[in-house]
Amino acid sequence: MSKLETLLKLAEESVRAVEDPELRKIAFQEILRHNLRSEEVPSGSAPRRPSAPPRQTKKRASPGARAGGPLAVRPEVETLDLSPDEPGLVPWNSLSTDWRKFCWVLEAARQKKIDGLTNAEISYVIDKVFRQSYEPKVVNNLKVQIKNGMVKPATAKSGDREYAVWRILAAGIKEVTAKAAVAANERQG
Repeated sequence: MSKLETLLKLAEESVRAVEDPELRKIAFQEILRHNLRSEEVPSGSAPRRPSAPPRQTKKRASPGARAGGPLAVRPEVETLDLSPDEPGLVPWNSLSTDWRKFCWVLEAARQKKIDGLTNAEISYVIDKVFRQSYEPKVVNNLKVQIKNGMVKPATAKSGDREYAVWRILAAGIKEVTAKAAVAANERQG
């Protein structure tokens, strides 16, 4: 009698006392599974499945650290030199909502001849210049400003790749330029 036949016979004998057929079936499966794991299965019978190694979790890098990874930042954006007091734009600290901050970055980049930024690039610039952290998925909330005419989705080419970018529109520019802000304050005052 082979080892496998012996294991089956032992499992059958172990569950004979169980009267309920469903419970007997479950008990038989569990006993057999336990015995198969503790015994070597002879050749010619079902191969033993190796247990899977424990999963290891990876720590996620910040958007800036992933710049060369899947959320790539174009070289021209990496070298973009911005300051909180860009000429012609409202001061950064006067911006009260996230979408205005995102528009501010888009307009500052446009003034520096970069027409359109990806979610990851906007996140990267804000982190690099202002040390404020916005996940790229948060930047994607710009989509609610499409209907208000502030931004529009577009594509931009850099090298041999195309990127899905946000482009600022006239209404968005008005929100973040100093001239428009001064004119609005004069009308209110």
